[in-house]
Amino acid sequence: MKTIYLLCISVIILFSSCAKTTHFGTMPNAPMFTKTLEAQATSGAGLDHLEAQGAISVLPFLGFTGNIFKGTKNRRFYEYGANLFVPLNQSKSTFVAFGAGKGKGKFDGNVYTEQGFSSAIWYGVDTKFNTFYLQPAIYHIIKDEKNGSCISIGLGFKHEEVFFKKFNISYNRSAGLGNNFGYYNKADNGYGVIQTSFLYFNYENKDSPFYINGQFGVRNIIRQFRTYNYNKTGNAYYTNPLNDERSLFFQRFMLNITLGFKLSF
Repeated sequence: MKTIYLLCISVIILFSSCAKTTHFGTMPNAPMFTKTLEAQATSGAGLDHLEAQGAISVLPFLGFTGNIFKGTKNRRFYEYGANLFVPLNQSKSTFVAFGAGKGKGKFDGNVYTEQGFSSAIWYGVDTKFNTFYLQPAIYHIIKDEKNGSCISIGLGFKHEEVFFKKFNISYNRSAGLGNNFGYYNKADNGYGVIQTSFLYFNYENKDSPFYINGQFGVRNIIRQFRTYNYNKTGNAYYTNPLNDERSLFFQRFMLNITLGFKLSF
């Protein structure tokens, strides 16, 4: 007998990455589908952002995914894609998956790193960008028929290309009345590549529609773009923004643990 879970909304946030301010979501969307008409959703919260993602399989080998990232300082990032999944054995306990998709985002606000009675340091950020990603993965499903539990463990790799339509970031420092300093970091049509290797798992029980999801990953910068950097005195030089704190672009480590729900037909 097939089990049907009908849940409109029931997402509980346990823990998500306490990331510094960043342009992008910290949760790769890597569903572990096994059949047609499986749907899942999960959500997480950091100190200054919320993330949500969902996925549904529409064919025995094809699913679709979607992500939303919203943060303070007018940060928005949306991502959508398709996911192919194929079993590697007859018992359908091990699968290989391949995902691809696109995204779009913006970041428009001030980020204060120091703020005192008469002094402050902050970054003014104004960026718009598009992304394209490829995401292969392999996962294994372990079922305990006696207890009705299921553990799914996977290894994924995300190759993400970022195309900046606008990249303007200013550094500002105020040390009292009339004592201000600033310089600017700009680029037109910047292009960068980030690759993320991550481990992920799901734990679920057949008597409950909820499941626990965990992810741990490491990001690496493969390609950077150079920006024209100048200060108020007229001095100018070039810099690489992805490794630069001023870009607020890059977070190397990722750790998320969330509680989601599934609809299985």
